[in-house]
Amino acid sequence: MDKILVSPDGDVTITNDGATILERMHVDHQVAKLMVELSSSQDDEIGDGTTGVVVLAGSLLEQAEKLLARGIHPVRIAEGYEKAADVAMYVCYFVICLIFLKFVLCMFSHLLDHHLCTVNN
Repeated sequence: MDKILVSPDGDVTITNDGATILERMHVDHQVAKLMVELSSSQDDEIGDGTTGVVVLAGSLLEQAEKLLARGIHPVRIAEGYEKAADVAMYVCYFVICLIFLKFVLCMFSHLLDHHLCTVNN
């Protein structure tokens, strides 16, 4: 859904790009600036998914806030997030391996079927 942005000097921008929206905002809060930087980095590196990374980062910060309220040290929270990222990468690697294995087995099966058809003729 397109958004209309109006700058203080009256310039109008119509966009649905999260990076553009964040880029045009004037923020003073350090965390908000980091979110804008995160969105910009995602846009520069990938070219898409800017809103998604900001929503994910916001959710992680929201959960971290709850953990801080329970008295958990920020370093422990960061370590937990790092471990969670490691597990997520491992799971992604495992899924990729399963997909590759299925591909190889399908190719082998196809070759075997072709070979058996050739031998039987």
